[in-house]
Formats: sequence, structure tokens, C-alpha cells
Amino acid sequence: MNASRARLLVASVVALSSFACTDSGENALGPSQVELDPVSASEPTFALTSISEGCLAKWDISGTSPGDDSPCDAAHGNDGFRGVYFMPSLVGNPNVSGELLSGLARQLIFEVVPFDCSGPGCETTRLQVREKGGVYAASWTINKKDSNLAETYWRVRISLDTGDGEPVPLAYRDVFQTNSPSSDQPADGPTLDIQFGSTQSVKVFIEKGACTNVDLAESITCLIGDEGGSLGLITPEGQEIRLDIGSGNGARAYTLASNQEPLDVDVRLIGEAVSV
Repeated sequence: MNASRARLLVASVVALSSFACTDSGENALGPSQVELDPVSASEPTFALTSISEGCLAKWDISGTSPGDDSPCDAAHGNDGFRGVYFMPSLVGNPNVSGELLSGLARQLIFEVVPFDCSGPGCETTRLQVREKGGVYAASWTINKKDSNLAETYWRVRISLDTGDGEPVPLAYRDVFQTNSPSSDQPADGPTLDIQFGSTQSVKVFIEKGACTNVDLAESITCLIGDEGGSLGLITPEGQEIRLDIGSGNGARAYTLASNQEPLDVDVRLIGEAVSV
């Protein structure tokens, strides 16, 4: 299996109906070149490989401070999840284009997590997500009666529930609830002042096909919807690698990465594996 130096890592448990990894070079891999042990639904052969890199490594507020690598998304240079963008008013306009990866409202988790505060209302709150106007959106309001929450920092977190355990982190934005928000603050600064007690609209755009053809990257991580899709990259060494995901797998997060090792496939296979 030394014909390729690609390593494929899948960042969620995947029930596969169609799964192919191809190298576009002269030594293209076929199913016969990857040896798999027998697979059964009750005894997965391969262990799950999870990846937390870039700003998403600071997803949990434990051990972090307000503003650490915030905003964490695809637009702000903090190695966020490719194709996932916060939209105004929590950031400036990221000038995104492309088509929304639709149908995720029931799987997306929008939540607000307090840093250091105590008393009424100082708890993680999950927001109701809807798909509207070409984005995913939710509203967040802190009750002014909870005066202890004035002058407090919060992390707005976005994740995807795949039904396979812990949600997949996608993005976060740190904000400061204050009675006196700055009038000249940068829209994309590490933290954003918002008026205490006001209603904030949390909007996220998730681009369909954001990883179809990525030039010169060591790794990419994207969401693929139930209809299937592709991840493709050209490594810094000039090698083209593509991961094709068939339909019927649900919305999942996949990471395609290259390194200097022979090809490995680290996937939990559930049910019948068609091809790798």
C-alpha cells in the first residue's frame, strides 16, 4: 500500500453505503489494494479517529479565556471548519458565496455558554434553530431581570449532532454582555460587545461543496449532507487526493488529510462495507 502517501481520517462514525478513496496518479488505488477484515454490524473492525485542530481545539471553555481564537469559523484565519461561516451581526460580512447545505436545522446545535458568572440564568442555553433566508438562524435574549448577567462573557457555539455520541464542533464566537457596548469596536475582533438584555440574532451559513476542489492543503474538514458529495485536495507535494461519499449516510463531518505515511483508513464500519 505504498503507492500513495495519503491518509484518510473520518471525524464521525459513518454507516457506509458507498465510500471510495482515489489517487489520481498512475498508481490509482482500487478496492483490491486495501485489505479489510470481515465486518459485522455488532463488531466494528476499525476504531473511530476524531480530529480537533486549529481554533476548535479550544471549543471547551475550560482552560481558555474570552476571545481565544474567536471568531472561530472559515472566514477569520483561525483554522476553523471549512465552509462554516458566522454571519452579521455577530461578525462583519464575510462575503460568502455558493449554495447553502440545507436540511440541517434538526441536527445543528446553537448554544450559549457562560464563562465566569453565578446566579440566575448563568447556565448553558440551547437555542432553537431554523433554516430561513439562506442561513441557519436562532435568537438569543438575556432577561434584564437577571442583573447578575450584566458585564459577563459568553461563547456562542455551533455544533452538529450526528446521533453517534458527542456533537461535532463547527464554530464559536465570544461576546460580552454589557450595559455600555463600545461604539467603535471592530466587527471581527476577538470579543464582541452586545447590549445587555437585547435580542441577538445568531446566523450561520454552511456552504455546500466547500471541499470539492481545494488547492494546496495538508488537510480539509467539511460537512457532507445525506445526498453525498466529495472532498478533494492537492497536497503541497502536488498529489491530488479525493474522497467520494455516497448518498444515504446522513449529514456527517469528514476530514481528508495527507502525511508521509503509507495509506491508512481509520473508519468505524457499521453494517456492510461496499468499497474503500
